[in-house]
Amino acid sequence: MGLSCQNCPFALNKKDRVLRISIHQKTYDCLREMRLSWKGKVLRAVRPQTIELNFAHSKKYHGLCYARYRGIPKVKTQVLMIVLIQNLKKWAKLRSLKQVGLHLTYQIIEDSFE
Repeated sequence: MGLSCQNCPFALNKKDRVLRISIHQKTYDCLREMRLSWKGKVLRAVRPQTIELNFAHSKKYHGLCYARYRGIPKVKTQVLMIVLIQNLKKWAKLRSLKQVGLHLTYQIIEDSFE
């Protein structure tokens, strides 16, 4: 046993367990802090109404559950066209609401809640 393991309560004998930490541990810790923060909790609560809903609409209304063509390049083109159509529909809806006077945004304003 090394000097650093001399007072460790987990080091009972010479053939004890080894603690392994990933080289990306700092990134994992940063992502965990972001997920558990106030902003992360709000984004997680909103996700079913935004991202998951977009995938569901892609599958249900735009036929993304089936590949219409054969081959990866053709299927990629199909997916990009469907996503483009969805984004244009969303943009047109937000633009028409803006003309009426409603301004919708997904930006979270933290100052109003603190």
